[in-house]
Amino acid sequence: PEKTKALRSVWETENQKLADAEASVEAALRPAFDAWIAGGMADAARSVWRLLEPTELKSNAKATFKPLGDGSYLVEGANGSHDTYTITIPVKPGPLTGLRLEALAHGSMNRKGPGRAGNGNFGLGKITLTVKPVTGEDREVKIARAIADHEQNKGTLSVAATLDEDPGSGWAVDGQIGRDHRAVFLFEEPLEIGADERLVIKLAFTVNTQHNIGRLRLAAMSDGEPVLEGGVLVPDVEAAMERARGKD
Repeated sequence: PEKTKALRSVWETENQKLADAEASVEAALRPAFDAWIAGGMADAARSVWRLLEPTELKSNAKATFKPLGDGSYLVEGANGSHDTYTITIPVKPGPLTGLRLEALAHGSMNRKGPGRAGNGNFGLGKITLTVKPVTGEDREVKIARAIADHEQNKGTLSVAATLDEDPGSGWAVDGQIGRDHRAVFLFEEPLEIGADERLVIKLAFTVNTQHNIGRLRLAAMSDGEPVLEGGVLVPDVEAAMERARGKD
């Protein structure tokens, strides 16, 4: 009995830690969930992202892209002074309203990245999207605005700067190196994709030398519009759980 009592005491201590962690996650999610219920759940599909599966990824600097099994690609090999990634993706026919680009940390990069620069940063100077049919002319996708969970500043190193024509400005994330980051690009109008068409995304890294993203993942949204709240995309269960864990 004494041995069992001692073992039970250890179990109760560990179990309480798990119970506290569960309560913390629920508390972090509760306000957004209650608001969603109170609003009639009308925006249930607002931020339903579908991971995109490229059929081709090319780097002007001849870098290579290694799939990691979670929809992300680790960029390896040559780290060009100024590189451009060209990504070709078959997309399910229907409307698209936005694109999500994730720049993800990885232990193979300096300070875990998510950039390949010596300090772990990146500088995305320009993003362009094109719809490419099997026959006929390409169609440019117009982006209305961009939002991100973090940007180096609100001027030349902001996510909005990826939409201008200045190659020296763009999205960078100094101040939060070593973390995962996300940017969302909202289209001016729903983009209709045909069965025989492909989406081509170009990411031009022109802001600084060798400031290329080291691990990326792409997703598309077919309805609604995400918003930023507290530095994360909402609704975003994963991010809320990460915030809760950070309070332990």
